[in-house]
Amino acid sequence: KVKKLLLLFSFWPLFAFGQIIIDFESGLTGDWEQYPQNRWESSGADPISGTRSLHHIYDNPLAGTDIISLRTGIVNPDSLISWEFIIRHAYPPSSSNRWIILLLSDMPAERMNDKGKFNGYGFGVNLTASDDSLRFYVFREGIPVSNISLGMNYEVEAGSMPYHFRIYRNIPGSWGFEGNLPGEESRMFYQLNFADKMIFRARYFGLRYTYTLARDRLFWLDD
Repeated sequence: KVKKLLLLFSFWPLFAFGQIIIDFESGLTGDWEQYPQNRWESSGADPISGTRSLHHIYDNPLAGTDIISLRTGIVNPDSLISWEFIIRHAYPPSSSNRWIILLLSDMPAERMNDKGKFNGYGFGVNLTASDDSLRFYVFREGIPVSNISLGMNYEVEAGSMPYHFRIYRNIPGSWGFEGNLPGEESRMFYQLNFADKMIFRARYFGLRYTYTLARDRLFWLDD
């Protein structure tokens, strides 16, 4: 099986349709950036599938927040955009043990922290609440100015199992979220329509993982 993180974009200014396939079996390329450094790697420790997955590998003596981003190129905001990947968070989420996937951002990992001035769209659990619900976030200058519940309690419906996400932005303002656990049929669990005038130049995909003491190294991304 060829393992991949699949991102489908149309790029600005040529409006050329592009497909980004990341094979973690080959390690991380120079298009990945970490903040702080050396917190993530393409690891063979309990991979989601195949022999390697993107894995948080830093044994932190303290609590922390570690971020990794992928440079995708500038995305055409008027195009079809889709993402497909599997994540596994092997610990119950809480206000102090949480994650967020930044689907589109104008800044790389170093600026995707709580004090960063990035703009973008993302989804995750317990960033602005502690009810374990999956939420969609709009960021302006690093602040989540909007959050929308996606109708899924991640702890109840996914828990520590791998969860396969497929996300679509069909036209500006129209989003679809579907997913499934291993062995299940994929289902569309939320459709979202709102005025999302993308006034920033999106060029990064990112992952931000926050954990308490001894709860590091419990997040994977693949496929």
